[in-house]
Amino acid sequence: MANSFHRVSQSLGRDSGMGSTVALLIAAMIVTAWLAWAFNSRITRYEVSDSARVEVDRAAYPVQASASGRLVASALVLGAEVQTGEILAELDSNPERLSLQEERTRLAALQPQLGALQSQLASEERGQTDERRLLSFSVEGARARYQEAEAQAALAEQQAARAARLQSEGILATADAERAKAEARSKRAAAENLKIAISRLEPELRVREQDRDVRQKQILADIAKLEADIATSSAAIQRLRYEIDRRRIRASISGRLGECASLHPGSEV
Repeated sequence: MANSFHRVSQSLGRDSGMGSTVALLIAAMIVTAWLAWAFNSRITRYEVSDSARVEVDRAAYPVQASASGRLVASALVLGAEVQTGEILAELDSNPERLSLQEERTRLAALQPQLGALQSQLASEERGQTDERRLLSFSVEGARARYQEAEAQAALAEQQAARAARLQSEGILATADAERAKAEARSKRAAAENLKIAISRLEPELRVREQDRDVRQKQILADIAKLEADIATSSAAIQRLRYEIDRRRIRASISGRLGECASLHPGSEV
């Protein structure tokens, strides 16, 4: 028993801890290497799918035009880098451009016509208001004159009746009585003329308003027609712009152009 204890004590004395330290260092290096591999390495993953598309590097993509025609411009250079949406070629669009210019000219001519009609309509409305006000003042003035003439006619008739009575009594001469009677008839006729003039003013106002309403309705119809023409012309301009844009062949994706034989100005696409 004493001999065994002595051997254990000697073994513990010879063990200085160097082996454990080396083992720990090796373990730490292994863990570090594993972590570096786990974060930086690439692992191929395989998935199962019923449908898939296989692409290779520098795969070819067809360049297609949404319209057919004669090629007039081309930027197709073998190996050139292009971006999505970049114009690669352009088809002949002269007929569409001429039609577009024609529609723009027509639209530019329609706008002033519309402005003139709108100004005319506003003038008619202002004229209608001013005419109503003027005729209203005319009617009021005619009524005031009629009332004054009516009063003068009534006074002249009273004086004529008094003159006739004085004539019958032999106090007033016949000529004076006849003169008073004539003056009364004259003033009555003037009052009646003013009354007739008043009765004619209101129908005249209605006739003028009807004529002005007819003109305003015609102007409104012309404005509506011009607005429809402007809308049609604007829609035609948008359509022609779209047609011109359709004749520009654009890159659908970014990448490098491959060989595009037979695509040169003058060729049919």
